[in-house]
Amino acid sequence: MKKKEVILVYRKQFAHTYSIEFIFNNLLAYSNNLVKLKKHVLPKFSNSVINRLLNLVSILFLPDKIIHVTGDVHYAILGAWFKIRILTIHDLAFMYQNKGVKRSILKWFYIIFPVKFAHQVTVISEATKTELLKYVSIDPQKIKIIPDFISDTFQPELDRKFNKTQPKLLQIGTAFNKNIERLAEAICNLNCELIIVGKLDQSQITMLQKYKINYTNKIDLS
Repeated sequence: MKKKEVILVYRKQFAHTYSIEFIFNNLLAYSNNLVKLKKHVLPKFSNSVINRLLNLVSILFLPDKIIHVTGDVHYAILGAWFKIRILTIHDLAFMYQNKGVKRSILKWFYIIFPVKFAHQVTVISEATKTELLKYVSIDPQKIKIIPDFISDTFQPELDRKFNKTQPKLLQIGTAFNKNIERLAEAICNLNCELIIVGKLDQSQITMLQKYKINYTNKIDLS
């Protein structure tokens, strides 16, 4: 049986972004006798109209295989003419971060057009699927829920004792969708230490101080 070839399309990575890359780089290791996975990194950062157009052109010249846009750069699927198209959507936080004309443009070019053009859409949770269907009218069966897997890198330490007196809580990331402010409110009555990985902005620091959270902030770990 001939192998199916899937080209995984990655965004050009900014220094502070790595979660999507981490997930799909792990997936690359699982190529098998039925599926051959290849990686294509977009040539330009998605920070201007010209750069996005150049990224679309790079997709046009990919072989006529299965094209899987791995997240964030949803618009890139629009360059995959005459190919089988899969789009992964991790979240829609950008719809809450933007307003006015910019929000409308993002809605059409990051949600409606890409989702309708894709043959298959995958999301990481039921919540993301429900939210996505608020913005675009499609058959819900077109959307498949595939949760992010846990890498083999993470292994439990079975001999470590749980600190019942003051447990440590680990928070990875401080972006808008990580909801640090609500987290502070939720744990304000718990005797715990919160370890936050990622740079905090002043509003987040103010909220942590308001709720008297015992926290440690770690940055530049990767």
